[in-house]
Amino acid sequence: MFHNKKFIEAQDAPFTMYAPDKYKSMREFVISEYPYDVEIANDKVEAIYNYRNLPRAILFTPMVNRSKEVLDYALKMKPLGRKFDGKINLYLQDADPKTVRKFKLHGDANFIIFDTDMEHSKYRYTGKVFNGSIDVDALIDFTQRFFEKKVEKYIRTSEINKDDLDEPVYPVVASTFESVVNDPNKHVFIRFYDKMMQRYTEHFSMRKEWWKVGKNYTANTKGVLVCEIEINDNDVPGYFTREMNANNLYFFLFTKKQKQTPYAYRGKIDANSLIAFAEEIIAEEDKMKIDL
Repeated sequence: MFHNKKFIEAQDAPFTMYAPDKYKSMREFVISEYPYDVEIANDKVEAIYNYRNLPRAILFTPMVNRSKEVLDYALKMKPLGRKFDGKINLYLQDADPKTVRKFKLHGDANFIIFDTDMEHSKYRYTGKVFNGSIDVDALIDFTQRFFEKKVEKYIRTSEINKDDLDEPVYPVVASTFESVVNDPNKHVFIRFYDKMMQRYTEHFSMRKEWWKVGKNYTANTKGVLVCEIEINDNDVPGYFTREMNANNLYFFLFTKKQKQTPYAYRGKIDANSLIAFAEEIIAEEDKMKIDL
Protein backbone atom coordinates (compact mmCIF):
# COMPACT_ATOMS: atom_id res chain seq x y z
CA MET A 1 0.00 0.00 0.00
CA PHE A 2 1.42 3.36 -1.03
CA HIS A 3 0.38 6.46 0.90
CA ASN A 4 0.95 9.78 -0.85
CA LYS A 5 0.57 12.93 1.29
CA LYS A 6 0.06 16.18 -0.60
CA PHE A 7 -1.37 19.53 0.46
CA ILE A 8 -5.03 20.30 -0.23
CA GLU A 9 -5.34 23.08 -2.76
CA ALA A 10 -7.87 25.84 -2.19
CA GLN A 11 -9.32 25.42 -5.66
CA ASP A 12 -10.06 22.37 -7.75
CA ALA A 13 -7.09 21.26 -9.78
CA PRO A 14 -7.53 21.47 -13.58
CA PHE A 15 -8.86 18.21 -14.97
CA THR A 16 -6.08 16.02 -16.35
CA MET A 17 -6.52 12.96 -18.55
CA TYR A 18 -4.57 9.81 -17.87
CA ALA A 19 -2.10 9.34 -20.73
CA PRO A 20 -0.49 5.87 -20.81
CA ASP A 21 2.37 7.18 -22.95
CA LYS A 22 3.21 9.81 -20.34
CA TYR A 23 2.70 7.80 -17.14
CA LYS A 24 3.77 4.25 -16.47
CA SER A 25 0.66 3.46 -14.47
CA MET A 26 -2.49 4.88 -12.90
CA ARG A 27 -0.53 4.96 -9.65
CA GLU A 28 2.16 7.26 -11.08
CA PHE A 29 -0.52 9.43 -12.68
CA VAL A 30 -2.40 9.99 -9.41
CA ILE A 31 0.81 10.63 -7.47
CA SER A 32 1.80 13.28 -9.99
CA GLU A 33 -1.51 14.95 -10.70
CA TYR A 34 -4.01 14.34 -7.92
CA PRO A 35 -3.94 17.04 -5.19
CA TYR A 36 -5.20 15.01 -2.20
CA ASP A 37 -4.19 12.40 0.31
CA VAL A 38 -4.38 9.26 -1.80
CA GLU A 39 -4.05 5.57 -1.03
CA ILE A 40 -3.45 3.37 -4.03
CA ALA A 41 -3.57 -0.40 -4.28
CA ASN A 42 -3.14 -2.47 -7.43
CA ASP A 43 -2.87 0.65 -9.61
CA LYS A 44 -6.37 1.79 -8.66
CA VAL A 45 -7.43 4.93 -6.83
CA GLU A 46 -8.37 3.59 -3.41
CA ALA A 47 -9.02 6.58 -1.13
CA ILE A 48 -9.19 10.34 -1.33
CA TYR A 49 -9.42 11.23 2.36
CA ASN A 50 -7.86 9.03 4.98
CA TYR A 51 -8.36 9.35 8.75
CA ARG A 52 -7.98 6.29 10.94
CA ASN A 53 -10.46 4.67 13.33
CA LEU A 54 -13.49 6.39 11.85
CA PRO A 55 -16.52 5.22 9.86
CA ARG A 56 -15.76 4.59 6.18
CA ALA A 57 -17.89 6.08 3.41
CA ILE A 58 -17.24 4.30 0.12
CA LEU A 59 -18.32 5.28 -3.37
CA PHE A 60 -18.27 2.03 -5.35
CA THR A 61 -17.89 2.46 -9.10
CA PRO A 62 -16.23 0.50 -11.94
CA MET A 63 -12.69 1.80 -12.44
CA VAL A 64 -11.10 -0.40 -15.09
CA ASN A 65 -10.27 1.69 -18.20
CA ARG A 66 -12.22 4.63 -16.74
CA SER A 67 -9.56 7.00 -15.41
CA LYS A 68 -11.48 10.09 -16.56
CA GLU A 69 -14.65 9.15 -14.70
CA VAL A 70 -12.77 8.01 -11.60
CA LEU A 71 -10.98 11.32 -11.16
CA ASP A 72 -14.13 13.25 -12.00
CA TYR A 73 -16.00 11.34 -9.29
CA ALA A 74 -13.20 12.06 -6.83
CA LEU A 75 -13.38 15.80 -7.54
CA LYS A 76 -17.17 15.75 -7.22
CA MET A 77 -16.87 14.09 -3.80
CA LYS A 78 -14.59 16.81 -2.40
CA PRO A 79 -17.42 18.82 -0.76
CA LEU A 80 -18.45 15.72 1.18
CA GLY A 81 -14.86 15.12 2.29
CA ARG A 82 -14.45 18.71 3.40
CA LYS A 83 -17.75 18.84 5.30
CA PHE A 84 -16.98 15.70 7.30
CA ASP A 85 -13.24 16.27 7.55
CA GLY A 86 -11.93 14.32 10.55
CA LYS A 87 -15.26 12.53 11.08
CA ILE A 88 -15.24 9.93 8.32
CA ASN A 89 -12.94 8.14 5.88
CA LEU A 90 -14.01 8.81 2.29
CA TYR A 91 -13.05 6.22 -0.33
CA LEU A 92 -13.40 5.40 -3.99
CA GLN A 93 -13.41 1.66 -4.60
CA ASP A 94 -13.51 -0.40 -7.76
CA ALA A 95 -16.83 -2.17 -8.25
CA ASP A 96 -15.26 -5.30 -9.74
CA PRO A 97 -17.43 -8.44 -10.16
CA LYS A 98 -16.48 -9.84 -6.74
CA THR A 99 -17.35 -6.56 -4.98
CA VAL A 100 -20.62 -6.22 -6.92
CA ARG A 101 -21.65 -9.71 -5.81
CA LYS A 102 -20.51 -9.22 -2.22
CA PHE A 103 -22.43 -5.98 -1.61
CA LYS A 104 -25.23 -6.49 -4.17
CA LEU A 105 -24.27 -3.34 -6.08
CA HIS A 106 -26.23 -2.05 -9.04
CA GLY A 107 -25.96 0.75 -11.56
CA ASP A 108 -23.01 3.06 -12.19
CA ALA A 109 -22.26 4.07 -8.58
CA ASN A 110 -23.23 3.01 -5.06
CA PHE A 111 -22.62 4.75 -1.74
CA ILE A 112 -22.33 2.78 1.52
CA ILE A 113 -21.19 3.92 4.96
CA PHE A 114 -19.49 1.29 7.11
CA ASP A 115 -19.56 2.03 10.82
CA THR A 116 -16.51 1.44 13.00
CA ASP A 117 -17.36 -2.25 13.45
CA MET A 118 -16.49 -2.57 9.76
CA GLU A 119 -18.70 -4.58 7.43
CA HIS A 120 -21.26 -5.66 9.99
CA SER A 121 -22.97 -2.27 10.39
CA LYS A 122 -23.63 -0.83 6.96
CA TYR A 123 -25.81 2.08 5.89
CA ARG A 124 -26.63 2.24 2.20
CA TYR A 125 -27.89 5.23 0.24
CA THR A 126 -30.93 3.91 -1.59
CA GLY A 127 -31.42 6.80 -4.02
CA LYS A 128 -29.73 7.12 -7.41
CA VAL A 129 -26.13 8.17 -6.81
CA PHE A 130 -25.32 8.93 -10.42
CA ASN A 131 -27.66 10.68 -12.84
CA GLY A 132 -25.31 12.21 -15.38
CA SER A 133 -23.18 13.34 -12.44
CA ILE A 134 -22.61 12.40 -8.81
CA ASP A 135 -25.41 13.80 -6.63
CA VAL A 136 -23.03 14.86 -3.88
CA ASP A 137 -25.63 17.05 -2.11
CA ALA A 138 -27.82 13.99 -1.58
CA LEU A 139 -24.82 12.03 -0.27
CA ILE A 140 -23.93 14.86 2.13
CA ASP A 141 -27.50 14.85 3.44
CA PHE A 142 -27.41 11.05 3.84
CA THR A 143 -24.06 11.19 5.66
CA GLN A 144 -25.38 13.88 8.00
CA ARG A 145 -28.41 11.74 8.79
CA PHE A 146 -26.05 8.80 9.45
CA PHE A 147 -24.29 10.81 12.16
CA GLU A 148 -27.68 11.82 13.57
CA LYS A 149 -28.64 8.10 13.67
CA LYS A 150 -31.59 8.71 11.36
CA VAL A 151 -30.77 6.07 8.71
CA GLU A 152 -31.56 2.38 8.93
CA LYS A 153 -28.87 -0.28 8.93
CA TYR A 154 -28.52 -2.14 5.65
CA ILE A 155 -28.49 -5.93 5.99
CA ARG A 156 -27.14 -7.88 3.06
CA THR A 157 -29.35 -10.95 2.76
CA SER A 158 -30.11 -13.54 0.12
CA GLU A 159 -33.46 -15.13 -0.69
CA ILE A 160 -34.45 -18.61 0.44
CA ASN A 161 -34.91 -21.09 -2.37
CA LYS A 162 -38.24 -22.80 -1.64
CA ASP A 163 -36.88 -26.09 -2.99
CA ASP A 164 -34.29 -26.06 -0.20
CA LEU A 165 -37.03 -26.15 2.42
CA ASP A 166 -37.57 -29.82 1.60
CA GLU A 167 -33.93 -30.67 2.35
CA PRO A 168 -32.82 -32.16 5.70
CA VAL A 169 -30.77 -29.03 6.40
CA TYR A 170 -32.86 -25.89 6.87
CA PRO A 171 -31.66 -22.80 4.92
CA VAL A 172 -31.05 -19.63 6.93
CA VAL A 173 -30.37 -16.14 5.54
CA ALA A 174 -29.34 -12.88 7.24
CA SER A 175 -32.92 -11.63 7.57
CA THR A 176 -33.97 -14.83 9.42
CA PHE A 177 -30.75 -15.56 11.32
CA GLU A 178 -31.66 -13.93 14.65
CA SER A 179 -35.17 -15.36 14.80
CA VAL A 180 -33.95 -18.89 13.96
CA VAL A 181 -30.99 -19.18 16.32
CA ASN A 182 -32.84 -17.44 19.19
CA ASP A 183 -35.89 -19.70 19.03
CA PRO A 184 -36.27 -20.74 22.70
CA ASN A 185 -38.09 -23.92 21.75
CA LYS A 186 -35.24 -25.38 19.68
CA HIS A 187 -31.63 -26.37 19.95
CA VAL A 188 -30.15 -24.90 16.75
CA PHE A 189 -27.13 -26.60 15.21
CA ILE A 190 -25.86 -24.38 12.37
CA ARG A 191 -23.11 -24.56 9.77
CA PHE A 192 -21.48 -21.42 8.36
CA TYR A 193 -20.00 -21.86 4.90
CA ASP A 194 -18.46 -19.91 2.05
CA LYS A 195 -19.97 -20.76 -1.33
CA MET A 196 -16.80 -19.56 -3.06
CA MET A 197 -15.11 -22.64 -1.60
CA GLN A 198 -17.56 -25.09 -3.17
CA ARG A 199 -15.07 -26.12 -5.82
CA TYR A 200 -12.88 -27.74 -3.17
CA THR A 201 -13.25 -31.39 -2.19
CA GLU A 202 -13.33 -30.44 1.50
CA HIS A 203 -16.53 -28.46 1.02
CA PHE A 204 -18.40 -31.32 -0.64
CA SER A 205 -17.18 -33.77 1.98
CA MET A 206 -18.29 -31.42 4.77
CA ARG A 207 -21.69 -30.88 3.15
CA LYS A 208 -22.22 -34.64 2.77
CA GLU A 209 -21.57 -35.23 6.46
CA TRP A 210 -23.76 -32.27 7.45
CA TRP A 211 -26.65 -33.69 5.41
CA LYS A 212 -26.33 -36.91 7.43
CA VAL A 213 -26.64 -34.89 10.63
CA GLY A 214 -29.74 -33.19 9.22
CA LYS A 215 -31.33 -36.50 8.30
CA ASN A 216 -30.62 -37.86 11.76
CA TYR A 217 -32.53 -35.06 13.45
CA THR A 218 -35.28 -35.02 10.84
CA ALA A 219 -35.99 -38.65 11.73
CA ASN A 220 -35.39 -38.17 15.48
CA THR A 221 -36.53 -34.61 16.07
CA LYS A 222 -35.56 -34.08 19.74
CA GLY A 223 -36.19 -30.36 19.29
CA VAL A 224 -33.00 -29.93 17.23
CA LEU A 225 -32.96 -27.80 14.08
CA VAL A 226 -30.01 -28.46 11.75
CA CYS A 227 -29.43 -25.52 9.43
CA GLU A 228 -26.79 -23.54 7.53
CA ILE A 229 -26.06 -20.03 6.29
CA GLU A 230 -23.79 -18.82 3.47
CA ILE A 231 -21.51 -15.92 4.42
CA ASN A 232 -20.85 -14.27 1.03
CA ASP A 233 -24.43 -13.25 0.33
CA ASN A 234 -25.48 -12.80 3.95
CA ASP A 235 -24.28 -10.58 6.76
CA VAL A 236 -23.52 -12.60 9.87
CA PRO A 237 -22.00 -11.49 13.20
CA GLY A 238 -18.28 -10.92 12.81
CA TYR A 239 -17.44 -13.51 15.47
CA PHE A 240 -18.41 -16.35 13.17
CA THR A 241 -16.52 -15.13 10.11
CA ARG A 242 -13.42 -14.60 12.28
CA GLU A 243 -13.70 -18.11 13.71
CA MET A 244 -14.09 -19.55 10.21
CA ASN A 245 -11.10 -17.70 8.81
CA ALA A 246 -8.78 -17.92 11.80
CA ASN A 247 -9.65 -21.27 13.36
CA ASN A 248 -11.52 -23.23 10.67
CA LEU A 249 -14.62 -23.47 12.88
CA TYR A 250 -17.83 -23.94 10.91
CA PHE A 251 -20.35 -25.60 13.26
CA PHE A 252 -22.02 -23.93 16.25
CA LEU A 253 -24.71 -25.19 18.61
CA PHE A 254 -27.20 -22.71 20.07
CA THR A 255 -28.98 -24.68 22.81
CA LYS A 256 -32.35 -23.64 24.20
CA LYS A 257 -30.65 -22.14 27.24
CA GLN A 258 -27.44 -20.90 25.62
CA LYS A 259 -28.20 -18.44 22.84
CA GLN A 260 -25.68 -15.66 23.55
CA THR A 261 -22.49 -17.77 23.48
CA PRO A 262 -23.00 -20.86 21.30
CA TYR A 263 -20.85 -23.97 21.55
CA ALA A 264 -18.23 -24.28 18.80
CA TYR A 265 -17.49 -27.73 17.39
CA ARG A 266 -13.74 -28.39 17.14
CA GLY A 267 -13.55 -32.08 16.30
CA LYS A 268 -13.33 -34.27 13.23
CA ILE A 269 -15.87 -33.37 10.56
CA ASP A 270 -17.98 -36.49 10.26
CA ALA A 271 -21.66 -37.04 11.02
CA ASN A 272 -21.21 -39.37 13.99
CA SER A 273 -18.82 -37.00 15.77
CA LEU A 274 -21.04 -33.98 15.12
CA ILE A 275 -24.12 -35.80 16.43
CA ALA A 276 -22.24 -37.02 19.50
CA PHE A 277 -21.08 -33.46 20.21
CA ALA A 278 -24.65 -32.12 20.08
CA GLU A 279 -26.10 -35.01 22.10
CA GLU A 280 -23.53 -34.61 24.89
CA ILE A 281 -24.16 -30.87 25.29
CA ILE A 282 -27.95 -31.21 25.11
CA ALA A 283 -27.94 -34.07 27.63
CA GLU A 284 -25.78 -32.02 30.01
CA GLU A 285 -28.14 -29.06 29.69
CA ASP A 286 -31.15 -31.27 30.35
CA LYS A 287 -29.41 -32.74 33.42
CA MET A 288 -28.72 -29.23 34.76
CA LYS A 289 -32.37 -28.32 34.23
CA ILE A 290 -33.52 -31.42 36.18
CA ASP A 291 -31.06 -30.73 38.99
CA LEU A 292 -32.44 -27.23 39.36
